[in-house]
Amino acid sequence: LRLSSACAPTCARWGASHVRERHGGPPPDLRLFPPELVRNFCIIAHVDHGKSTMADRLLEITGTIPVSTSNKQVLDSLPVEQERGVTVRAHTASMFYEHKGQTYLLNLIDTPGHVDFNYEVRCSLAACQGVLLVVDASQGVQAQTVANFYLAFERD
Repeated sequence: LRLSSACAPTCARWGASHVRERHGGPPPDLRLFPPELVRNFCIIAHVDHGKSTMADRLLEITGTIPVSTSNKQVLDSLPVEQERGVTVRAHTASMFYEHKGQTYLLNLIDTPGHVDFNYEVRCSLAACQGVLLVVDASQGVQAQTVANFYLAFERD
C-alpha cells in the first residue's frame, strides 16, 4: 500500500486506522508480530542535528511514506515545530520493514533535542530497546549529545 505525498504525514502519524479509513487498505494485523519481531527505538541528538530528517528518511526507506523532496519533518505537527523547524514534543511512527524474508514492526520515536525537553527524551528511552544517536559531522559532539548519550547508556 503506497500513500499519496499529501496524506503521508497523517498516515505516518495516525497509522493503521487512518490508512483503513482514508485509503481503504486493510490495517496491518499486529497479531502477526510477536515481540521478537517488534523493535522499539528512538532517535536522539543535540538540537538541529538531523533527528527529524533521519526519521523522514526511515519512513521513506520503509515505504511508509513516498519518497519526495517535500518530506521535511513530517512527524512534527505543532505549529511552533513547523514554523521553527525544531521538534518540541516526541512523535511516533510505526513502520514495516522486511529483512531476510522476515517482516518486522519498527516503532520509532522522534525526540526533541533541546535540554528543556529532557523529560520527553527520558520517557522515550524507557519505552525503547535501542537508540540511534545522531551527531552532525559539521558541528561535532555537543553538550546535549553527551547528555543524551548518558541517558541512553543508563538505560542499558
